[in-house]
Order: sequence, then structure tokens, then C-alpha cells
Amino acid sequence: MDLSGRLASMPMAELLHRVQEESRSGVLVVRRSRCEKRVYMSEGRVVACSSDDPAEFYGQYLLLHGHLDQRTLMHCLTICKREGRRLAPVLEDEGVLPRDTIQSTLRQQITDLVCGLFLWKHGIYMFLTEVPPIEESLHAPLDISSIILEGSRWVEEHNRFRHVLIHDGLVPRRGRNWPGRRLPPAQQQVASAVDGEISLQVLHAFVKGPHFRFLEATYRLWEMGVLEVDPDSGELQDSTTMEISLFEIFLDQVAEEQILHARHHLPVPLEIMERSVPVWVIEPEDADLVQHKPWARRFLLRLDGTRRLGELLATSGDQRSRELGLLIRQLRDGAVALLPSPLQDHEAIADPRRVPQSQRWWRRVFRGPVEI
Repeated sequence: MDLSGRLASMPMAELLHRVQEESRSGVLVVRRSRCEKRVYMSEGRVVACSSDDPAEFYGQYLLLHGHLDQRTLMHCLTICKREGRRLAPVLEDEGVLPRDTIQSTLRQQITDLVCGLFLWKHGIYMFLTEVPPIEESLHAPLDISSIILEGSRWVEEHNRFRHVLIHDGLVPRRGRNWPGRRLPPAQQQVASAVDGEISLQVLHAFVKGPHFRFLEATYRLWEMGVLEVDPDSGELQDSTTMEISLFEIFLDQVAEEQILHARHHLPVPLEIMERSVPVWVIEPEDADLVQHKPWARRFLLRLDGTRRLGELLATSGDQRSRELGLLIRQLRDGAVALLPSPLQDHEAIADPRRVPQSQRWWRRVFRGPVEI
């Protein structure tokens, strides 16, 4: 039986319960405007989960909870990039973490990723046949019933946090008991970054990790008097809540189908987009690229202004959908532009007309590794 639709019509607890009852094996893909999560299932139990939000990557989880430092993580990520491997086996081979610790931290990180979905009010879901990444799969799957209980607790706790941390524009300041004593790593990171000037939104961008865990650490610090929060400080911020963006409108519009199957139904048909040429306006840093999965890095590196989007997208529906989601996020952030033709075509037209270099607008805007 097909399993796809909108979260607004089937909450996460009900969705996972159905997967458990039907003993499904595959991947539950859940998307909203800024993030996609893939929950891998085996006979109705969770064996792995991934998120394309860099703040929720496994490496960031290890940093947040004090299992390794930034230098060690970057060293291991460099090996991952060079050898095309995943982080977990590299950590074990390099002697950074023992196998038991890797499995226990993966177990908690996967639980956090799935529980975070209980806080999503908008988005779509679909169940696909896909094999999980073996290197970062759990040896002992997670029981759905336990996850539902934990996810429900997250919802209740999140509501309690928001009675104090009412929005992410609030500016926390150091309290009477700052900097605190024997704080857990996550709380230490939050407390040390507070200076009375930056908002919760900026603070989370610095600390990273699941937004719930960040709010949890900040709330505990407030309870202990390590931090103080003035409800009138800062400006109301909605950007970290469950707002619907352009991409999410697209997804809700097609609801139970993948983007590939809705080419003629989007406000801008994909046939038109596929004729355009994507090119970086702001070149990504190596540190940003290494946080992405190999398929995403390969796709992003091909956005060089020389080929049309239709030539860059994968032919398989699932992969094509993921690449489109990644591209739309870059467009939303203003990091990528869509041109009507390749950059070299502009040069071919400008040369015979003897257009001065200073008047070739594409040279003023698009710099970096693009060769013309």
C-alpha cells in the first residue's frame, strides 16, 4: 500500500505507528523547506537516519556532546572526503572512538533526528524502497514504540521551553551563577558563547546540533541561574520555526508525488528551469562542502556556469528530487543564480562585438573557478 502525504494530515506518531504495524522495510523520507530527513526502517524498526542539515550531522553531534574536538573532526572529515568514506568507520580506523562508543552515539543521534520530526508541523512524507548506509546503521534497531514515547516527550518539553525562550530573537545574558560548575558539554558551549549581545538564533548557529537540544541546554542554564532571559529583549524571529517557504509550497502542492512527477504542476515548470544554467554567486568554502554527502558535493561542484540544469540532474526520480531540493536551498540563500545560457555563450557573443571587459557584467558578478 502506498504511503505518502502531508504531515498536516498524518502526525509523526501516527505515521511511525503505521510503519510499525505494517512491518515496512525501506526509507521514510520527510521533507520541509529547509531540511530533508531519511528514516531507514527494517521490518518496522529504525536502523538509521540522516539529515541534510549540517547542524545535525553525526560529527556535529559528537562535538556538541564532547566526544571529540574540532581539529580531530576536521582531520577525519578530510579522510572521508579523500577516500569517499563515511565518518563512523573512519573514527574507528583512526582510533578516535571505539566501536561501542560509535554505536551508542549513533543510537542517540538517530533517536534525536527522528524525535525532531515530531516538532515539524508542515512538510511531506513518502516511503521508498532504499537500503540504509551500512557503515552508520545500528546493530540493534530502535523500537518504534520507544521513539513515539520520546518524541511525545519532546513536544511537551519544547512547549515548556518556549514559555521562557519565547522566540529565537531573545538575547540571553550571563546570570548570577555564570559560568556554572561541572556543566555537561552542550551547556558549557552555550554558556561560554553568551555575551549579552547575540540572539538565540545566532547562538544556535554557533553551537549547532538539533534545535531542541540547544533549547534544552539553554533552558537548563536559565533554571540554574547561569543565564538570564529578558522576554522583552531582541526582536521576534520566526525563521527558526515551522514557516512555509517557497520550496515547501512546491512540496505541499504535489503532496504525494515526487517533484519529478509534478513537472507540469509547479508554478515554474521544471522544463523551463532545466533550460537555465546554474552558477555560483558565492563560492562555497571547502569546510562547507565537506559537511555534505558525496552525492551532494558532486552536484554542487558541477554548478560552474557551463552546463544547463537538465544536464546536471540525475535521471532517477529519487536522486533527482534530492538534487532539486539542494539547488532550491542554494537559490533561496542567494548563493546560486540561474542564467539563460552558459557563460561561454556570453563571451562568444561579446567578443565579435568588441564589448569592453568592464562592461561584461558576468565577469563582474561570477568569479572564482569558472573558466571562460
